[in-house]
Amino acid sequence: MKIGVDIDDTLAQTTNYLMPLAIKFDKDILHKNGIVDSTKDLPRCFDWNNDELRLFFRTVFENEVLNIPPMDEVKKVIKKLKEDGNHIIIISSRNNIQLSNPYDITQKWLSINEIEFDKLIVNAKYKGPVVEEEKIDLLIDDSIGQCTFIADNNKIPVVLYAKDTNQIEYQGIIRLESWEQIYNYILNLENK
Repeated sequence: MKIGVDIDDTLAQTTNYLMPLAIKFDKDILHKNGIVDSTKDLPRCFDWNNDELRLFFRTVFENEVLNIPPMDEVKKVIKKLKEDGNHIIIISSRNNIQLSNPYDITQKWLSINEIEFDKLIVNAKYKGPVVEEEKIDLLIDDSIGQCTFIADNNKIPVVLYAKDTNQIEYQGIIRLESWEQIYNYILNLENK
């Protein structure tokens, strides 16, 4: 099975790690109020304009991205999925606005955290075309937008990695809270 996997808030604990730094950036650098809209994902949860957003990516995200810890159990589960014969394709929307070299930096993060994969794709703002081109059989992502689009258009199983800002019920999407749950779900899919 070809499994497409997102990075930020799916493989990596991006929001948990960056939120305190983003609040500090909002107050100390932008001299704003540090108020967070808890219904939105980082960095959209702040009232930053495009220039402020770029500054955050190039100063905070760029400098901290390699320090972001992986999700619990992700290294072990991805390794088991590979041992089971699955093909892992990392699909990220990380781009040149966010990082000076999104491919190399992301590849280095994967290496540091010993996360096995077969292919890395960055600059994937819309993952539907990538899913189609790569003939992905299952997508794992934390984005409601990406997941609903893939479920509606690509007609493959979609796992929404659970977090506070993505609590939905949607046909074709299963929302799971851990990598162990994801592994068991994939095993059940393969056994059908």
